Amino acid sequence: MIMIYNIIMRTIISISQEYLVILSRIAQKMGLSRAEVIRRAIKDFIDLHRSDKDQAFGLWQDRDIDSLTYQEKLRSEWE
Repeated sequence: MIMIYNIIMRTIISISQEYLVILSRIAQKMGLSRAEVIRRAIKDFIDLHRSDKDQAFGLWQDRDIDSLTYQEKLRSEWE
């Protein structure tokens, strides 16, 4: 299970000069910092590669009925 906390961590990465120039142009065009552009790119990458299981975790937490009871209720309609 992946736990996500609202903790910011600084990290050092190596980026080619070519990518750095492109990032700077994108950031300037969007009115954002390069760091924010990189954060958004990482979020998009994670969203693209996140498993269905990770995306489905916790879907029933706001419901008044648990999933097993709901399933049994639906199946009782078949009888």
